[in-house]
Order: sequence, then C-alpha cells, then structure tokens
Amino acid sequence: MQVWKRHLRTRDVFVDVGAHLGAYTIWAIEQGAEVIAIEADPTMASHLVSNLELNGYEAEVHAVAVAHKPGTMLLNGPDQSRQALLVRGGVGTEVVVDTLDRLLGQRQAAGLKIDVEGAERLVLEGASRILADARIPLIQLEWNSESERTLDEDRRPLRDLLLGAGYELLRPDADGNLLPVDALGYGADVFARATGPGG
Repeated sequence: MQVWKRHLRTRDVFVDVGAHLGAYTIWAIEQGAEVIAIEADPTMASHLVSNLELNGYEAEVHAVAVAHKPGTMLLNGPDQSRQALLVRGGVGTEVVVDTLDRLLGQRQAAGLKIDVEGAERLVLEGASRILADARIPLIQLEWNSESERTLDEDRRPLRDLLLGAGYELLRPDADGNLLPVDALGYGADVFARATGPGG
C-alpha cells in the first residue's frame, strides 16, 4: 500500500474491485478516502459489510462481479476467499455482473485496485469510457499467471488494452515509487498510470 500512501488524498474516491474482506477498503477509508467496494462473492460481500460496521466505517458496497458486459457469471473455487469467475462454463454460484462504466457513471476516482483472479482484462473492457476519459489516473493490477487459468491467455492482452488506452505500466520499489519496467513477466503487481490529461 506504499504506492497509495503517495497518491491517495482525503476525500479522493478509491475503487476496490475484488474487495474480499476489505483490507484495501478499510485502509483507504482510514486515509480519508471515499471507497466504492465491489465484491462478487455474496458471502464475502456480507463479511465485508460486517467488517465495515464493526469498525464504524461506511463505504459504497456492490455485491456484484464486474466484467465486460452486464449479465451473470459463475463463481467457483475451493477457497472461498479466492474464488474465480468461470467465464468458459462450469459449475458454481451464479452472480450478477455489471460494468465499471455503469457502476461509476460519470464519477472520477483517484485510484482503482483490481484483484479478480485473472479476469482483470474483462473488468477493464467494461470500463472503456472511464479509460478513454482518463477518469481513473492510477490502477493497481495483479500480474500473475491466473489469467491463463481464467481466460486462457497471458497478460499481453491486458497490457495491450492499457497501452492502447494511454496508460503506462510501472512497478513499485520498496518505498512506493513507481518505476518503468522493460519486461512485464509475472510477478509483483503492476500499476497503470494515465499519461493523458487525467493522469
């Protein structure tokens, strides 16, 4: 969270996609941010709401998945805290899907964290208007091999989507400074920073 300490200000809007139990959500609230927390798993979303209430915090919580288009998807996984969207069929819990463009409307956010077990590209395809307007200047993304299991692809399509939308890709050092990277192999989270007017 070192990067967000440098970039998040009081009353900024922070969007937490794949909020799980709320580690980022609660941390951002404690920094004074207004948080939009999105969690696809209904049980996890309920725990998130309980965690917020226990701590006396408020956030805008959406118990939906986000992807490239509204509809439904199946959620499945052996570990309930790390469930994944099944986009190619299978057996699981059916969940409602919306898009970030619809959930955010015309709002602007200072930052977006996406932790959706390899389906990050689908989330951003559903944020095409937001990306085109550079209304979220900084995005944190998991950059591991989960996309191969979830979408049957490596991270190149996600990279191409972000570069095409005018974002540069960086990785943080231990102090939270964002540094350009020559190669984007699997590893630490990647941050996408808008290079246009909103960035």
